[in-house]
Amino acid sequence: MKTVPVVKKEGKIIYDTPEFLDIREIICSKAEKISGEYRSVFVTAEGEYVLCTSNDLIAELLAQESEFFRVDRGVVANLQQDEVKIDFKERLIYYFNPNHIIPVAASRIKALKEYVERLLN
Repeated sequence: MKTVPVVKKEGKIIYDTPEFLDIREIICSKAEKISGEYRSVFVTAEGEYVLCTSNDLIAELLAQESEFFRVDRGVVANLQQDEVKIDFKERLIYYFNPNHIIPVAASRIKALKEYVERLLN
């Protein structure tokens, strides 16, 4: 199933709760000027949705999925990838394919340790 991250739109009201919209539900897509910029609006039988472009909202949405963990404000990491190493002392997550390093906020280290323990049990 292919999805896009969206927020619900009712008239001029745009909600700030992100969700995934199944693309099979989209009747049409149109450009609409919202707050001075053109945004993609998807029309479905259930109403209208705006393509979510806010990094914080997308991070919130991904963090709801079991494999993702919020490591800092607006940053989530997929901890179920192959070849992942977490250095709790240095507060870094290393991905080896491709090579990438994600810093972890000091305030999130304890929760990350607890999350990893739950994954391993």
